[in-house]
Amino acid sequence: MTVVACLTDTRPIIPPDFLLSVENAGSGRKAVPTPYVLQAMTCVREERMSARTMAMEASMTAQIKGLRLSGNPIQFELAQRLQCCQYGRKDRRRGLKSDWPPMCRSVACVFCRGGIRKREGMRVAKHFADADNEACSFATIMLVRIGDLDTIPKIVGRLRTCLRNLRDRHARHDPRWASLEATGMVEVDAMTAETITVLPPQRRMVIENLPQEGAGDTVWVLHVHLAVHAPELSRDELREAFQRQYPGSSGRVDVQPFHSKKVVPANAAHTVSYAAKHAMEIKLTRGYKEAWPPASQLLYWGWLYGQHDGLRPLRVRLGPKARRSKTEVEAPVFQQIVDAEVTPADPDEVQEIMGNHVAIPTGQEHVLVEAEEPVPLASHALAPASGSLSTKVLGKVVGVLRGAAPGRVRAIVNRIRGVLPSGPVWQDAGSRLRAGLVVGWQLLSLAFVLAYPTDSS
Repeated sequence: MTVVACLTDTRPIIPPDFLLSVENAGSGRKAVPTPYVLQAMTCVREERMSARTMAMEASMTAQIKGLRLSGNPIQFELAQRLQCCQYGRKDRRRGLKSDWPPMCRSVACVFCRGGIRKREGMRVAKHFADADNEACSFATIMLVRIGDLDTIPKIVGRLRTCLRNLRDRHARHDPRWASLEATGMVEVDAMTAETITVLPPQRRMVIENLPQEGAGDTVWVLHVHLAVHAPELSRDELREAFQRQYPGSSGRVDVQPFHSKKVVPANAAHTVSYAAKHAMEIKLTRGYKEAWPPASQLLYWGWLYGQHDGLRPLRVRLGPKARRSKTEVEAPVFQQIVDAEVTPADPDEVQEIMGNHVAIPTGQEHVLVEAEEPVPLASHALAPASGSLSTKVLGKVVGVLRGAAPGRVRAIVNRIRGVLPSGPVWQDAGSRLRAGLVVGWQLLSLAFVLAYPTDSS
């Protein structure tokens, strides 16, 4: 009966006789709550909700109502999803739990947004697991002002291209830039012309000098928050490169070090989580804040939900540039030389492997090409963009098997060279499949010749 005492002491509005339905209470059976008990538990839990939770529920109710009355089918669909999530929260407060709680898992829901921000942070943290705080930086770049939300995917794609080109352009002259990688998210602010006039002076100057794309009643300001990992670059070099890429006022680009008291994955996760907060408010002078206009909030949530891809349209990811070896860099030149029409009709005429040089007969003279590492068979014989079979590979195969059965080896090599095209690209899938089958069968024949070297042709 302790449950009865607790309920009656907390909210004595229901007669104690109806609180519990107990059969043989002395036998140790569990008391079964009646609908009156559920009603009392609901009243108690609603009273115990914090003022912040009640304010969040009130804002969600107003948001759902605005989305329903907007007349937009996408916003109406989002309103139904948010309404289902709100009903699920009320049922959980009543103690009615289901196997699959109806959660919308949408960024527009203030209750589900926290989990989404946490998952986004975990996704970014794994890229910085082995990094060091001294080699990482926070970067904030003010991008552009727009008048239509539909241009955001184009701007985000352009941002990804600019970051990649920035890294590749510097990496051509300085190999240290090849290690640059960045992960972040674009954040959107909704303002009006009157709101811009009451912003802090430096922020107002930066926004007024941003490039404008399109016009509308609402000014959408885009900026990106990046977690940058550059182990071989200084922070000043990053700041200078970003400022040259995005010129303007002094506050357009801001590069700061990671917090030294936090681990690197936590710092990187905080960067993306902060960008995905969606506070829907603007910081004004003297510490005041102004919420977005309700129409702008509904328009933004409808656009983001209409993308049907969560926060992916706002993500930015730049991986480290793969450093190619010297052999890979010189491969196109080497391929042009070895693609000459060479027919190894006689083992004595096949090119010789001399140290780390290859002598390639071209009909009139021998061309000496330096090759540090052996060229793999797959990269020149089976790759769609490699052209004909490498003469160096053929020379090695013939050099190994020339004492076994010269006639048979010569015939097999000629068949392989005959089926491979001389052009740089195989045009259709049928040619690739046919060539692959023939080459595979002839390689099996080579293995048979190696196993039985006594057979002469």
